[in-house]
Amino acid sequence: MIAETIESTPWHPHHRAINTFAGSMFYGYTHFFIFAAAGAFSAGIEVELDVLTGDSELHAPWSSFASSIPLAVFLLGVWAVAIRCNAERTVRTVLPLARLLVPIDPLLPVPFGLIAVVLMLSVAVLVWRQPVDRPMHRPVNA
Repeated sequence: MIAETIESTPWHPHHRAINTFAGSMFYGYTHFFIFAAAGAFSAGIEVELDVLTGDSELHAPWSSFASSIPLAVFLLGVWAVAIRCNAERTVRTVLPLARLLVPIDPLLPVPFGLIAVVLMLSVAVLVWRQPVDRPMHRPVNA
């Protein structure tokens, strides 16, 4: 609690996101979509496993959408909450691009091939390019 008060936590970008009422509403409600997408992604993996083992009447291209679309929603939510305002241009561009590429994966003959490559490249860019350190509070009279 003391670290939160003096703003010395290592996860300080959330301080920027919740400094206004509108910002805190956006931050909070976007997390709803992030967590819902994470749950839907795990359910989509279960659907994909059922199709691969023959326990489902759903066919392969359509079952892959059950995991790729929630993953795209998850990437969009994380980008909107954490990366959009706290990263440089390269990182701000990579995640929306990844979000657009992930739903294309079910149309390819190799399941999860494009998703794996896109996520590996996204993580590599996130590690390679460090967050931009911007001031947390704007001056009142500026």
